[in-house]
Amino acid sequence: IAVVKPLHYNTIMSTNVCITMAAIVWVLGFLAPLLSVVLASTLPFCGSNYVLHIVCDYPTVMTLACGDVTSQVNYTLIVSMIAIYIPFLYVLWTYCRIVWSVIKMKTVECRKKAFSMCSSHMTVVFISYVTAAVVYIGLRVESIPPEGRIFIGAVYYFLTPFL
Repeated sequence: IAVVKPLHYNTIMSTNVCITMAAIVWVLGFLAPLLSVVLASTLPFCGSNYVLHIVCDYPTVMTLACGDVTSQVNYTLIVSMIAIYIPFLYVLWTYCRIVWSVIKMKTVECRKKAFSMCSSHMTVVFISYVTAAVVYIGLRVESIPPEGRIFIGAVYYFLTPFL
């Protein structure tokens, strides 16, 4: 909105809109994994409690469960991909609109300023989505050593928010 409709920014992005957007993200962030967590809590766990990851998240917990958890892991993967890539497609769509608006600007200085304002955000979003894909898809590969899993988790959980 700041780039595509800069003069309408204060009208469109009111306090109520910001609060509504934040509330929707928090509610969906809580509800999306709820069924997966409830299903995981009913599983029997046995064997080692050694976690080969930097944090104790769902895929890591599922590797400690006894029995066949394939259906639950596949369900969670589908929910994760929906939760990750629908917002990603929305972000790509907004970036396309931003780029199109910037290209239509008359002066080179304005274009440079707009692109420099967006480039850091685009970089962080790219790093976030790539590492999320690696965490939720790539960590299903058994051949990744524990140090690699810890590094991937560190990038996803610490580097992106830090940037």
